[in-house]
Amino acid sequence: MAIEQKTILLVEDEAIIAATEKTVLEENGYQVLVTDSGEKAINAVHKNGSIDLVLMDIDLGPGKMDGAAAAEGILRLRDLPVVFCTSHEEQETVNKVQGIARYGYVLKYTGEFVLLESINMAFELFNAHQRLKNENKERELVEQSRQGQLKNIRFLAETAVQFIDTAVNRDMYTYIGECLYSLTPDSYITVNSVNQERGILTTEALLGVGDRYEKLTALLGINPVGNTYTMNSSLLDLATGKLEKFTGGLHELTFRGIPKTIGSTIEKIFQIGSIYGIAFVVDREIYATATFLLKNGNEIQNSETIEAFVRQASIALKRQKIEDDLRKSRQQLQDLLTEKELLLKETHHRIKNNMNTTHSLLSIQAHSLEDKTSRDIITDAARRLQIMMVLYEQLYHSENYSELNARDFIPPLVGRIRSIFPPIPRVTFDVKVDNVFLSPKVLSPLGIIINELVTNSMKYAFNDVEEGYIGLHVLNTDLKMHLIYEDNGPGLPESITVKDTHGLGLKLVDSLVHQLDGTLQTESDRNGKGVRFTITCNIQ
Repeated sequence: MAIEQKTILLVEDEAIIAATEKTVLEENGYQVLVTDSGEKAINAVHKNGSIDLVLMDIDLGPGKMDGAAAAEGILRLRDLPVVFCTSHEEQETVNKVQGIARYGYVLKYTGEFVLLESINMAFELFNAHQRLKNENKERELVEQSRQGQLKNIRFLAETAVQFIDTAVNRDMYTYIGECLYSLTPDSYITVNSVNQERGILTTEALLGVGDRYEKLTALLGINPVGNTYTMNSSLLDLATGKLEKFTGGLHELTFRGIPKTIGSTIEKIFQIGSIYGIAFVVDREIYATATFLLKNGNEIQNSETIEAFVRQASIALKRQKIEDDLRKSRQQLQDLLTEKELLLKETHHRIKNNMNTTHSLLSIQAHSLEDKTSRDIITDAARRLQIMMVLYEQLYHSENYSELNARDFIPPLVGRIRSIFPPIPRVTFDVKVDNVFLSPKVLSPLGIIINELVTNSMKYAFNDVEEGYIGLHVLNTDLKMHLIYEDNGPGLPESITVKDTHGLGLKLVDSLVHQLDGTLQTESDRNGKGVRFTITCNIQ
């Protein structure tokens, strides 16, 4: 393999010396170019890129550019090994080339061997220096790459934390746009939300336009942020989650939403050279897109970091959509519950009004009857309806419609029944109720039973008694409810049982106890001083 021939530029104003040195160098395999002035030497280096070394005389004649100045001019053009050659040994001459990158200093009369060795040494030093420079450059590039990777890692770590922070959710698209713009500052960036179900793409954020925003708005005739475009299936080409170069212009990029002439004008004014797009995708569902409109001469340099960031942002957008859907579902559910409560209140109001109306009608009917027996029958019916109204009202005001504490229901019920009758100061009530929760299915017949017992006592028990007494105790034992009712009236005759009585009240009590699948025991005092009813039934 032939060794590449080196070219030496010989700068010497003495023609005989130049010819001699040229002959020596060419005999030793060098190609030699000769010039006799500093200006010509600089011009030769400027025009000829094949020169490998400069052999420079320091003193190039009176009134001319010296070798030191010529070397400085050459080194400003190219990094070349310069060997100074002179016939002067004075310190003053040597001092002229101090501070200049030189690779040798040769006296002209030292002979052929020293000249050739000086040139060989210069090439070796220059090559060693170049290798060192290249190694340093490689190390710098490696270090720059490492620093860049660390910067990208920090960027991804910081943005990942921000995506977790709920504060970002206030303006997720703008935050995404700002992050992307920090990675590609020489571009215009749009971030767009995507509604695949409706086929709508909406521009949510625009970065990089700066104070030219109004001009862009004037060209478009609309505010670009918030504007929507009807998208087509071409958007699915971005579903890879990778940066894709877009070969069309703004007209096609916006699904022909921007007219072609306006799009071309914007591209020219804003000096748009190339366009890239990427989709925010999770499980083939597109949540957003970003477009990079790069200025002329620019290309995306850190695509891997952008794609990694977009993957993070895609997950955050999916989470945000799920949270938004949940909030909407909760709001819809709350609206339905509110509507249900309003309907329920209206229903309660109508039922209460209907019951009041029925009660009023019965009361009016009772007052219009002259026959006392008929009047009492209607009055009793009105009273029973009123007891049902008390139960319904208490259930309505209760937080739990499925059950009610007997302690909250029975004492007020007894007070309401007592208030229906004219005041009887000599009658004492003793009402004691355990905590026992009963369903409306139990409470409703139980309330009617209590009404019948108290009403019966108030009407018939205390006509011949100086001090009347009514006791009502409700006990909760072993999942059974025990209702003990007693008064100190004359009691029931021994020959009459509850089932045999002619009155509707006690017969109704017996029927309702049977409805509760309970038992009824009746005890009358042998001395005719009272009666006790004991009712037992299951709590549930």
